[in-house]
Amino acid sequence: MAVQQVTPTICPSCHTQFNAPIQSLIDGQNQHVKMAFLQGRINIAQCPQCRNISSIQTSILYYDLEKELALVYVPGGLNVAIEAQEKAIGDLTNTLFNQLEPKKRKLYILNPKQFLKLETMFDTILEADGITKEIRQTQEDRLKLLQDLATIKTPSELKTKAEEHKEELDRTFFEVLTNMAQVANVEGNPQLAQHLITIRPLLAEISGIDSTVIDDVDAKLGLIILKDKPDLLKRLREARNEQMFVELIATGHAMLDYEFFQDITKQIDGATDQGNHKQAAELKELRTKILETKSVIEEENKKAFEAASDLLQKIFQSSNPQQVLSENLDKINQPFFSLLSAQAQQAQQQNQPEAAQAMEVVMHMAMSMLQERAAQEAQQSASETTTPEPPPAKKPTPKIHIAGA
Repeated sequence: MAVQQVTPTICPSCHTQFNAPIQSLIDGQNQHVKMAFLQGRINIAQCPQCRNISSIQTSILYYDLEKELALVYVPGGLNVAIEAQEKAIGDLTNTLFNQLEPKKRKLYILNPKQFLKLETMFDTILEADGITKEIRQTQEDRLKLLQDLATIKTPSELKTKAEEHKEELDRTFFEVLTNMAQVANVEGNPQLAQHLITIRPLLAEISGIDSTVIDDVDAKLGLIILKDKPDLLKRLREARNEQMFVELIATGHAMLDYEFFQDITKQIDGATDQGNHKQAAELKELRTKILETKSVIEEENKKAFEAASDLLQKIFQSSNPQQVLSENLDKINQPFFSLLSAQAQQAQQQNQPEAAQAMEVVMHMAMSMLQERAAQEAQQSASETTTPEPPPAKKPTPKIHIAGA
């Protein structure tokens, strides 16, 4: 049960007053709303004057009828008079109580546990889901180790550090590493993405993990890694279907230069000189197909970037960018992220920190929404099938491909 209201707010940047939507009741059984709340995507607004995006401080009642959980947060904490706190909490609990069906009205709703900090409330929600502090600490430790390894400059130091933490380099670690590389690529940091993919084989060798595990991680995340131009050509010749062929062209687009096609021509000439006319004909047909597919992809990319530009303009002109994103999730793809990242970098270079920050907020909101939708659809697919492996989601998070140098 999502309840949205409109409240007057003042932009912390330019002090313009405007009306913004807020949500005070958070239904823990609504996974979309719950994840948005935990990820800080609830109660944010964009100033219509300066376009600065900021969070709106408001009282929040989180409830989970299945777990019989009622939690409340009133901003200001101890600085707010008791009477004001009690009124804010009473208004929220009474609103929820009156909206529920009679059989769902329980006394615990009228006596919610109060929190002075949202972070503490988040901890309580996650622990109710079985995600304890110990689990979160393990996740944080794994992420810190990965960040430490990523900043090491020399192979010898990397090897020493990895051997010290050999037991921690498990499948989950490599899933996190590969996912981080994808996110870095989307967010306009291909150097970090490529560095993570480059150090991955060394870390895998030190850990002793089977290479099939890495392949499985790549397949699960929809990742294609190309070593070099000969590798791209080899895999194009071996592509098992049209979809794989197109994905390889899209992934290795930057490699399809004069040198690449010159190498194909040399192979055609070599096959002809050896009297292998069948191979020469196959290579000529492959070259033509590559050129045609490359041209189609370039035209599609042009249209995709134009559409991404229109969507970004719509987002930044809106007083509720989150709603615009939610209504246009099908249009959020890699061109969208690439263009957004480029504009954010340009804003930073032009000393426009507020604009850059707004773009980063939009980027994280979009990523979170896509990941959330993919998880929901995977869960829905799993519940609708009796087979061990659920079918792929119809609208998965866009696959990000990383090509080698």
